[in-house]
Amino acid sequence: MTASVSERFRLIKRDLDDFGGAGVEHALQVLDELAHQVPLIGAMTTRNFDENP
Repeated sequence: MTASVSERFRLIKRDLDDFGGAGVEHALQVLDELAHQVPLIGAMTTRNFDENP
């Protein structure tokens, strides 16, 4: 994951901690899952471009 994406996730989590209400735990869980998927999406995108000249 790039540093800018990682920083964006960190800021969103901080905002959720500061301002989140009901459901904040679920939102944090979803963000964690997305953080794990972002590198896979980037790798798949690069591979698709490499395979389709």
